[in-house]
Amino acid sequence: MKSSTTDLLNTLRTDVQSDIDYVKNIAVLPLDKLNFKKEESTWSVLENLEHLNLYGDFYIPEMEKAIQDAQHTNPQDQFSSSWLGEYFANAMLPQANGKIKKMKTFKSKDPKSSNLTMNVVDRFLGQQNKLLRLIDDARKINMRKAKCGTTIATWIKVNLGDILRVVVYHDRRHVKQIETTLKNS
Repeated sequence: MKSSTTDLLNTLRTDVQSDIDYVKNIAVLPLDKLNFKKEESTWSVLENLEHLNLYGDFYIPEMEKAIQDAQHTNPQDQFSSSWLGEYFANAMLPQANGKIKKMKTFKSKDPKSSNLTMNVVDRFLGQQNKLLRLIDDARKINMRKAKCGTTIATWIKVNLGDILRVVVYHDRRHVKQIETTLKNS
């Protein structure tokens, strides 16, 4: 993927703000509705958010460090994705028909059967606000030179622009799952 750096970051920022607004709107729902699961094999609203929190616990510090390490680089007008980053980002997007392809999650990132409270929502919103700040900070550096480890292996490094795409697309993916869960409850 090649795009204007400004356009990419503006789009990612809009997506994150949309997720924040949506979650704030559903945060007023009763706890039992947010913990509702139609089937044992699916995740509740809070389990989806906790899953995103667990990934945020890893990626937010990775992105903060990458930005700090690249603070003396100059931003580029154009961003081009690496082949690996493109693969990871595209894996998060819904299919052409709008369906979300099922993926296996790491056990360490699986909140299934957790006893979850509204703290999960607060934590998610806090992480999303940090993500907005990171997107703004990314405007000041060369995102291709800033590298982040991945949850697959920290020695697998992907540039910051691609990691931002992966994280935001992953969040969007689960917000879509939350929408489906609430429609079925």
